[in-house]
Amino acid sequence: MLPLSLAAKIEKNKIATDSCWITLLEIFIEGQDSIKICSNNVDVTWNNAVWTAFPFTVDQVTQNKTEIPTVPIKVSNITRVIEQYIEQYGGLVGTKVILRVINSNFLENAVAEVEETFTIESTTADAQWATFNLGGSLPVKMRFPFRRILKDWCPFVYKGIECAATSDLETCPHTLKGCRERNNSKRFGGEYSISLGGIYVSNK
Repeated sequence: MLPLSLAAKIEKNKIATDSCWITLLEIFIEGQDSIKICSNNVDVTWNNAVWTAFPFTVDQVTQNKTEIPTVPIKVSNITRVIEQYIEQYGGLVGTKVILRVINSNFLENAVAEVEETFTIESTTADAQWATFNLGGSLPVKMRFPFRRILKDWCPFVYKGIECAATSDLETCPHTLKGCRERNNSKRFGGEYSISLGGIYVSNK
């Protein structure tokens, strides 16, 4: 989560203010322009895009000891507009969603005061609401460490910063033999002494 800007902190701590905090919801649909809506009574222009005023609420995070926490979002389904996307794109399961919070007095700021990225895990819909259960990009879903070291494979971009080869040859097979043919074996990015399966290492 991004820290609040100084201007936003000042605005937040005021006893009285004419500004309001606006939640933006962006739903990315493959092959389509993303859906951009805001929890406001009028449309909002932010970051060179129009965010359409559309009723939605962010419910309380649900979690227990046996399941990964989810964030339920209820989007108005009275007009059936959202339901059309749900039916057409398999419930939108797996779709990326970004929640942002901005302040109405600082719409010129290109960076949101709060920004979180989620994935739609499941969807339900009735005559009033379409409910998306959002799951975050949690560490348990990520490969860690991030980089895989292989026995006879160099991951470096040929002639890139890490490779730094100066050979006249235009391409490289990314093997130790290929590295030796280019007089660059000292920069080989693999590890010939390990097993064939490779190992994972931190990218830090």
